[in-house]
Amino acid sequence: MFAAVAIPLVLSIFATNRLRMLIVGLVAMHLHLLGDVVGSRGPGADDFWPLPYLAPFSEHGTIQWHGQWPLNAWPNIVFTVLLIFYVLFRSVRSGYSPVGVFSTGADRAFVRAVRNRWRAFTRETPGREAQPLRAADARRSHFQFVKVSSWP
Repeated sequence: MFAAVAIPLVLSIFATNRLRMLIVGLVAMHLHLLGDVVGSRGPGADDFWPLPYLAPFSEHGTIQWHGQWPLNAWPNIVFTVLLIFYVLFRSVRSGYSPVGVFSTGADRAFVRAVRNRWRAFTRETPGREAQPLRAADARRSHFQFVKVSSWP
């Protein structure tokens, strides 16, 4: 719980829209915790992963579900594959990818490579390459990759 609140709070300091960053961060962390409770059992049948929600402050509030599936179970694999395809699709459509967090040049190379593979897969003509989203389109998008130009 401490990290689930502290991380979004710290990241919201650097955000343009602080409240939105805080809310998205809290939701993302709690979705992650839900995934831990539902699908992170160890290899043994009784190797459950309890989640001490109020740690390190209290042992009360520990969450554990006995229907927890193993970490390498098919639902986790399907979910991971779907998320990878979603990131690839958004990279082709928007012209940006999560690689841009580390390097703008690597991001351009990654997007170019993914678009070339996508074009081969969908049999698109080379002259019709997808363009990055315009600002007006990006505001309507339900998910967008954020490019940080410089630190304050």
